[in-house]
Amino acid sequence: MAVKKNRTWELLSEIFKSKFDQKHSSFFNSIKQQGIACMDLITAIEVEEIQIDFVLGKGYSDSRIINNKVARNYNTASILDVIDKNPCIKVYSTWGKGPMLKDWKKEVSKINNIINLVSPSMVAGVSAGIEKYPFMLSDWKSKINFQMTNANNYELMEKKSINEIWANIIAFEGQPFLTKTHKEFKYIVLADSSINIIGNKPYNISKTNFEYALIHHPDAAEPGNYCNELMGPSYVWAILNDSRIFKQ
Repeated sequence: MAVKKNRTWELLSEIFKSKFDQKHSSFFNSIKQQGIACMDLITAIEVEEIQIDFVLGKGYSDSRIINNKVARNYNTASILDVIDKNPCIKVYSTWGKGPMLKDWKKEVSKINNIINLVSPSMVAGVSAGIEKYPFMLSDWKSKINFQMTNANNYELMEKKSINEIWANIIAFEGQPFLTKTHKEFKYIVLADSSINIIGNKPYNISKTNFEYALIHHPDAAEPGNYCNELMGPSYVWAILNDSRIFKQ
């Protein structure tokens, strides 16, 4: 049996503890549920007719399209658009050290804060005596920040719907809560499915903020993990991490 050369989805399946099978109809829903997007840096290439058979079909060597003889059209604008629409998104590359081509380096330089993963290809070189797959898995696990520091909360978030969480939020209206910095606050629930934080400068936080946090940041270890994506991150984090809201 031939060895599968690219182990991307096998690696991610182990890290996210979810089966990502490209041949299954549920594949795209599966990666979407985990907040994973996969985009090619190259959208199209121009090659001589004699080379067409080498770059078409189910697979080809990267060296066939990443060289000075091939003209490449890059997908950088679309990638930057996705990043712009998803604040705090983490961007990973799977090309290892990457080629030294000028046009490649120019396009990659437009994408800030790329986290470089070792190549998932079984034909990529590693130091003598090192098993390739365990080496890949160790590198990816250390860099893909899928923290399970709040593992119990994460499992509950998998099972509980936003409506269940919201019902608990309603039930504890007016009760004292503490932010991560131990600042006490209370809230009231409004008819428009939002809460109003009671204080010197009261403001509203909508139900959709809590839903977004549950879906995109179930393992948030602190309010800062929400970046600038939510209204009142300190309050959202405090409420979602309170044992009264997440009842076993």
